[in-house]
Amino acid sequence: MSERYAPKRFIKPNQLSLMKKRYFMGTDVAKATFDFCLFSSNGSRLWKGHFSNNSTGIEEYLSQLQARPLKLKQIHFGLEATGVYGKALVGALHQAGLAVSVLNPAQVRFFALSVLRRTKNDSLDAEIIARFCLERKPPATRPLRSIEEQLKVLVHERDSRVAEQGRERNRAKQDPFQLELPKLVSRQCLLAQSPLYARRSRPALVRSSQALGRSP
Repeated sequence: MSERYAPKRFIKPNQLSLMKKRYFMGTDVAKATFDFCLFSSNGSRLWKGHFSNNSTGIEEYLSQLQARPLKLKQIHFGLEATGVYGKALVGALHQAGLAVSVLNPAQVRFFALSVLRRTKNDSLDAEIIARFCLERKPPATRPLRSIEEQLKVLVHERDSRVAEQGRERNRAKQDPFQLELPKLVSRQCLLAQSPLYARRSRPALVRSSQALGRSP
């Protein structure tokens, strides 16, 4: 594939060769912690464990990784796309100049089924992700620019609003009162702007305030 038509989401092969990686690190990220499993190129498991999913835990994870007798540039990191939970870890790996693939969870799930792995927990999920990276060699995901991060947030917010609007529209079809609600709200707003309505409603507000003032 020419450089002109190469997908911009991924680092081009001449910038980062995943074929030369000797180690494969699978990471299963949750809200509070993340589990990891490190495989060598021959499929042997070298290291596994878990850390807290915060700045202190990520720093300790990278520190212990650097202390091991292997080159970080030879590790292919992989984790499932989990929204905000994995953002800090992916950012730290990108900042260190390491190859990391953010994977579609469906790909990992179907890969687990293909190897007859039906048991599911965080530790085993990390192992499956490491095996997926070892056997399938997914492309490395490049870090997003600041404008791309902002656009991603806006698109996500728009999708949420559209889904919410669809739910409200479906609920309105089932409830006749919901169909009349916009008209009732508009009528109430017009009444509130009427001077006559304001003069009539002011004494009631005064009485309510006085009653609240007398309440213990």
